Amino acid sequence: PSVSQLPASGSTVSGVGSTTVTLTANDGHGNTTTCSFTVNRIDNIAPTVTCPANQALTLGTSCTATLPAYSPVSSADNCSTPSMLQTPTAGTILSGVGSTTVTLTANDGNGNTGTCSFNVSVSDGTAPTITCPGTQTVLLSNTCSASLPAYNPATIADNCGTPSFTQQPAAGTTLNGVGTTTVTLSTNDGNGNSNSCN
Repeated sequence: PSVSQLPASGSTVSGVGSTTVTLTANDGHGNTTTCSFTVNRIDNIAPTVTCPANQALTLGTSCTATLPAYSPVSSADNCSTPSMLQTPTAGTILSGVGSTTVTLTANDGNGNTGTCSFNVSVSDGTAPTITCPGTQTVLLSNTCSASLPAYNPATIADNCGTPSFTQQPAAGTTLNGVGTTTVTLSTNDGNGNSNSCN
């Protein structure tokens, strides 16, 4: 017998699902018989996703930054428009100076995923604040000299902790004679930001 197929060989089928194929045998004398089977259409090609370049965030007054929603440079799939998932999620609060790896995952809904990653660097751009005490007085000794004391700032603060401070001239410096000496207190937050007062 001759055999025919429906849908015919070479027919284009689209999307995930199933297609019923029927084969018909014909003996040429008016007699036919058929059988059928199912062809399952499966998508096993992962979507592609391209991440943006590395990103940067600046810490705010509370030493935190909020991770925004990032979009891929490009994404594509053979069967659909893939959905996108960001890890850590948008809105995640980042604390302190450092770097966080963000991963974008494309999902085609057919069990296939593609991922890419990039780094988000977090920096501190806020200088510490410092307030000096008022004018100070030291009394000269019988040798007409005095040792400069160690002075503490009236206030010192930073968005990311307690900054260090230094004094110039340093405590213990010998002062000679009646006059005025300018003392500078400098503060540094350890993240590249500094400030001073006199």
